Amino acid sequence: MNTRTTILLLLVALMLGGYIGLVERQQRSLEERREIAWHVLRMIPDQITFIRFEGDEQVIECVRKEGMWMLHEPVHARADGGEIDRLINGLRTLQRGEVITAREREQQGLTLADYGLERPRRRLMFGDERLRRVILIGRTAPLGDAVYVMESGQEDIVAMDRRLFDYFPEDAVTLRDRIVLHGDPLRVNRLEIRRPGGFLQLARAADGSWRIQQPVQARADRAAVENVLTRLFQLRVREFVADEVSDTTAYGLDDTVLQVTVWPDTRETGDTILLGPPLERADDLIYARRHPGDSVFALPADILDAVRVRPEALRDRQLIPMKDYHVGSVRIERGEQAVHLKRAETDTWQVVEPRNWKADRERVQSLLTAWTGARVRTFIDDPEPEEWDWPEEDPLTLILSERAAGATETPRQYALIIGPVSPDGGRIVKFKGAPTLYEIADDILQTVSLDPLYYRDRRVFAINPEQVRRIRLEYDGRKQVVVRGPDQEFVPDVEQEGEVRPAAIADMLETLSVFQVMEYAAKEEVDREVHGLDTPTATLTLGLTGENGIARTIYFGATREDGSVYAMSRGQDVIFLVDRDTRIILLRDLLRKDEETDG
Repeated sequence: MNTRTTILLLLVALMLGGYIGLVERQQRSLEERREIAWHVLRMIPDQITFIRFEGDEQVIECVRKEGMWMLHEPVHARADGGEIDRLINGLRTLQRGEVITAREREQQGLTLADYGLERPRRRLMFGDERLRRVILIGRTAPLGDAVYVMESGQEDIVAMDRRLFDYFPEDAVTLRDRIVLHGDPLRVNRLEIRRPGGFLQLARAADGSWRIQQPVQARADRAAVENVLTRLFQLRVREFVADEVSDTTAYGLDDTVLQVTVWPDTRETGDTILLGPPLERADDLIYARRHPGDSVFALPADILDAVRVRPEALRDRQLIPMKDYHVGSVRIERGEQAVHLKRAETDTWQVVEPRNWKADRERVQSLLTAWTGARVRTFIDDPEPEEWDWPEEDPLTLILSERAAGATETPRQYALIIGPVSPDGGRIVKFKGAPTLYEIADDILQTVSLDPLYYRDRRVFAINPEQVRRIRLEYDGRKQVVVRGPDQEFVPDVEQEGEVRPAAIADMLETLSVFQVMEYAAKEEVDREVHGLDTPTATLTLGLTGENGIARTIYFGATREDGSVYAMSRGQDVIFLVDRDTRIILLRDLLRKDEETDG
């Protein structure tokens, strides 16, 4: 290669290197400008604990401590954290535009004053305890869609979206927290209401239930208490009236006015609100303040309806605080008489005293539903003994015991003593060992009986129609017997004459498959003669196969005026009543007479 060619190649390389350097410098300049623009309002919301707005002859400063935003200027008060977070997020998302360097301003003969930054119209400060940045805000750009900003200590100016001004609060009130009580009403464990007419105190138990502790000791209606708490926690300040007030009596807010205190969670100190008279210019608002506190604000006057609630309105009107399916046993007693019902593991009920019988599920459920659902009409907390004709000896007592939930837990038990009828036609009852009287509906006593037969299962026997092989009916001086033939149809027995009535037999078997007695009449065999069962008027015998046994027999006795008949099943010591319609079906002829037709 000759010298000329070498020199030519060297010149080309130098020119190419210069071009590449120029492009890289321009590229770095563009990236640097973008970095500068992005850095101006670079905010990490979770790391910001301080923000200050200056401008329009006002200063608003907010500080966050322990996760809570507080106003420090122009007033010391709790701030609306949600609103401050909204402003911060809005500021950090604003678009950045042109970057103007100090050299460019110098080349164009421009100063900070030309951009309104020599004496900024507004300032924005933000940061944390270690580092705080100051953003100076100047005039709007000539086209009006941007505003010039510059970070204090830096030389470059950035044009930003003029919506920046939208994120400057108009005044401190817009950033004040209007929530009166913070927290979750469902986590409050104590509530006190002090008023000139008395003192109301409620406390929540570990199981979430509420009790009234003053002015009476009583169970509280959980829903009613939570309604009051919800109303309190929904309160919002309508207007901030005055701050740093040393004497609030001018607003009717001395210590004698209505006071409400709630204890959230397990705190030892509560949050107290003092509620005063209506505003002179707006009777739908009342003066209020937190205690301790020196700011007066206005709240909706209708909160007074919630906190002036009478203790009676918060009392639990459910007589027995237990669900019917939680009851494990029922005992009814008067003196030496007693009926004891017990729930089995299979969820069926058994009469275990005075005899062991299967219990009637419907009647036991009716009793449980009535008493666990009973509502108190009137509470009588300080009864005068002479006002009530209370049974002094052997009162009727109903005892409901809870099902055992575990080996270590003691089941709850409620013993109710049934008293006299009230002047209003209700029934007066009380819990054993407690003074308070309760008036409830009187018809609830229809479910309570000291007769064990009342709770005995009314299904004397359950017949499977397919297991009936033979039916023998003796009635009205005649004997009729039918048997099931090889084709499973009933036919007359060998000694019988006539034609079978299939419809009558089908009705009889269907009735017996779901048969229930009308009611039990007696349990002693000595009563057979009284009820016409010493010489039965009719006998129905069913021959069976399978697990039900060989035969079942029903004896029918005297008929009552309403058409029902006394009856008894062989092998059982109880007399029962069969209603008129069932009696007719069970004693219908099995065989058709010559002159009869089915239908």
